[in-house]
Amino acid sequence: MTQNQVKKNSLINEANEKIAVLQDIIDLDMQEADEESQLKQWKIYRILLTHVDTSDIKAVFPEKP
Repeated sequence: MTQNQVKKNSLINEANEKIAVLQDIIDLDMQEADEESQLKQWKIYRILLTHVDTSDIKAVFPEKP
């Protein structure tokens, strides 16, 4: 596994964790701020991560929300 693939997997795992918590907050009607907006941004970020070509040594990763 390449270094880029390891980084991509790690970032996707982080995004999954953030999305899970934000989704729980929304599902349980416990919003305090802009959790719905945050959820959308993290989902977009996760999708963008899946499009990163890790075989390219100059792979560009999207910025975290």
